[in-house]
Amino acid sequence: MKAGAMSQIAAAYIAVFSIVILFLLVDYLRHRGGGRSNGKNKGVRLPPGPPAVPIIGHLHLVKKPMHATLSRLAARHGPVFSLRLGSRRAVVVSSPGCARECFTEHDVAFANRPRFESQLLMSFDGTALAMASYGPHWRNLRRVAAVQLLSARRVGLMSGLIAGEVRAMVRSLCRRQPPPPPRESS
Repeated sequence: MKAGAMSQIAAAYIAVFSIVILFLLVDYLRHRGGGRSNGKNKGVRLPPGPPAVPIIGHLHLVKKPMHATLSRLAARHGPVFSLRLGSRRAVVVSSPGCARECFTEHDVAFANRPRFESQLLMSFDGTALAMASYGPHWRNLRRVAAVQLLSARRVGLMSGLIAGEVRAMVRSLCRRQPPPPPRESS
């Protein structure tokens, strides 16, 4: 191999290695401190959690069965802790009392859904009922759906279709059920 080709390969390896190190450094600086706010969530303080690995966050901790993993983490970090799953943050609430408080006293703080680019593309920039952010627009969509789509008259018009779907589901469940074991006669 020529010396020129060898130096080009070495330069390419150095460039790739430098870019990887740069991304790891930026990710570390962006997410260090657990509950500190990042550029997207100014002022949002998250509960503490276990130390995260750059880029993947806490994905290395997630094993099956998930409830056992979360229970083990709750025993170590308390009933409320945060995880970083890739680039997304998640708050885990593992005690009934804390869950009740989250869904009664602090329900507005937990009302929104995470926003994904694919979701925005498929739901007219997040304006469809199932994907809309909590707020006046969502409340208006919900009211219209309840009044127009779920009124007694509309549900009555759909009763034949609903009954057909129920029958089809019951038939499907019956087909999937294993046959009962034969009874022994005594």
